[in-house]
Amino acid sequence: MDSPPLFTLTVVAFLLFLTVLLAPSAWEGLHRADAFTELGFVKGKILPQTVTDGQAYPFSFTITNHEGKPMDYAYRVLADGSVVDEETISIPASKEQAITLELKVSGKASGDPLHMEVVLPDLGQQIQQWVTVR
Repeated sequence: MDSPPLFTLTVVAFLLFLTVLLAPSAWEGLHRADAFTELGFVKGKILPQTVTDGQAYPFSFTITNHEGKPMDYAYRVLADGSVVDEETISIPASKEQAITLELKVSGKASGDPLHMEVVLPDLGQQIQQWVTVR
């Protein structure tokens, strides 16, 4: 039986080398297709429809890390477009972090709408809530 030509062995060796070299990158790319972050309001918690001017009220939201690795998340909370809180938090892989802030509404007339917004600026995600001041 004849041995394979040197060219064939070289090509096979090169293809095996490429497979070993590129397989981890390809696997990581496939994994990242399933990775995501979830921004939302606290499940099971009823959001207030009205708030009283001059009084603090709790404002809660969650960030859930489905990225497959620990992540740092910068978030920004805005009331009528003005930043009322801004922070960066670390969340372990596959964990949810609830954030509750005590927000005080002031200088709004009764019946005025108040636009609350949470933004993850690095990810381009946001959630919103409209409440009425009384």
